[in-house]
Amino acid sequence: NLLRDDIMEFLMELADSGRAVAWLGGPPCRTMSRLRYRQPGPPPLRSREGAERFGLHGLDESLKKRVIDDTILWLRQYYLYHRAKKVSQQKVLYLSEQPEDPENYLEEEMIKKQRYPSYWAFPEWKWMKETNDFIEVHFDQGRTGHIKRKPTTLGTNIYELQHLQGLRGPGSSREGGADELTVEQRIQLSRTWAAWSPGLKNAIVTAVKNELDGRIKRLTLEQWKAHLLNDHQPYYRG
Repeated sequence: NLLRDDIMEFLMELADSGRAVAWLGGPPCRTMSRLRYRQPGPPPLRSREGAERFGLHGLDESLKKRVIDDTILWLRQYYLYHRAKKVSQQKVLYLSEQPEDPENYLEEEMIKKQRYPSYWAFPEWKWMKETNDFIEVHFDQGRTGHIKRKPTTLGTNIYELQHLQGLRGPGSSREGGADELTVEQRIQLSRTWAAWSPGLKNAIVTAVKNELDGRIKRLTLEQWKAHLLNDHQPYYRG
């Protein structure tokens, strides 16, 4: 739980050590969810633009705290990456998973009726992306084994994941089922819907492994070159 100060302090020490190689995560999307616009149900909490993207006016204290906490979790993941990047001698990997911006896939008429909030539309993300050469990878997790279609975006510098770009298709459950569920059922199932698909997890593991394996090979080559340039000293046996 990155909201706990003791855990955050430990992770900051890890970042400062230069030993962290990757910061991967999917901060909570509950305060951004399009399901909040299906009534009856939990109310909307954010705007897409302006100051109210960090909480609509008139929220009670518990809802305001939920928005603030989720924003902190989103920004702390990036902060830890940035802190590690400053001291690392090698590329530090970064990946943040969130629902895709609805304006990427909804029809124009629907967008005119409702502007949905999205971290990907926030100026803070645009700054992060430009500053760090991050890319956005847009796809449906339904094509990678999720039970729902789940339009998803990865913000990352793990460029191998670009092979997911443009994968579109339904999940293993019937589409549109959420409209037929009660509020209580939707809430109970939301954690399952939020989980990463098996195929996405495999893709991330493979991409990170390939990145780190290649780094080891490059390092070994650089060390060998240094050995040759140093008149074969020290001497390595067999």
